[in-house]
Amino acid sequence: MAQWGNKSDHTSPIRYQGTGMVPNEGIFRTLARWDVMCTYENGVTMRMMDHRTAREAMKEKLPGYRDGDGTVFHGTEGWIGDACGFCASDNKQWKTAFKATDERLPVSPEHNRNFIDCVKSRKETMCPVEMAIRCDTICHMANAAVRTGRVINWDLKKEEIVGDPEATKLLSRPFRPEWKVW
Repeated sequence: MAQWGNKSDHTSPIRYQGTGMVPNEGIFRTLARWDVMCTYENGVTMRMMDHRTAREAMKEKLPGYRDGDGTVFHGTEGWIGDACGFCASDNKQWKTAFKATDERLPVSPEHNRNFIDCVKSRKETMCPVEMAIRCDTICHMANAAVRTGRVINWDLKKEEIVGDPEATKLLSRPFRPEWKVW
């Protein structure tokens, strides 16, 4: 949703900085908490949080916020989002009808159905593989920023971390002997 709203399906942020927590006990070593600021080449800033961090950040602005609620867009005239179905900093926006010329984000109630329909019609899916790659990049760079505790700069053209060999090591790991990339 954030990628669609920023018209950045074929790109990703170039700078990541944030905090988080990786559990030391149990079977998982993935981020359990995160709060990461991402900056796009066009200057747009995106704040990405896990649901517990978001719940704390949203509780005053949106008391009805539920875990799993989605994206909130902040602009010069307020904010609007899809949390709780629809929310806005100005409740008048709830009753504002869209004009035919208003820009709207795509609606995809079911990605699996969209994929099957596109196989049949030969049309592009709502979330083509290039967009999925960019979304995955955001997650990997956020992970690197949290784990290193440093700002991560991402080179969009080379698709590599700039000037941080330690963070770069987080992008791959040795394969087990029976597996290899051809």
